[in-house]
Amino acid sequence: MITIGKMSQACQLSVKTLRWYDQTGLLKPVHIDEKTGFRYYSLDQIDRVILIKRYKRFGFSLEEIASLLEAEEDSLTDSLFQKRRELDAQILELQQISAEM
Repeated sequence: MITIGKMSQACQLSVKTLRWYDQTGLLKPVHIDEKTGFRYYSLDQIDRVILIKRYKRFGFSLEEIASLLEAEEDSLTDSLFQKRRELDAQILELQQISAEM
């Protein structure tokens, strides 16, 4: 187990963000010390953070990410294709705006 500070460094996320992820249920620590309230994470959870960060980069909201992390493969694939279509439409719109300039 690693402390929230070490998890923050390993994942390049702020401690505040990790606390928020805990509050929202997106990333629960594997252990919270009852006396100190310190949060501890497993090294396996780094993979989950990598997915969360990737989905955020793709433009998904945290609520959507929570659903994606629990989704069946078919549903996940559909969501990713839908987001790709949205991003492609945004790119086209931005290219048109740029051309107008």
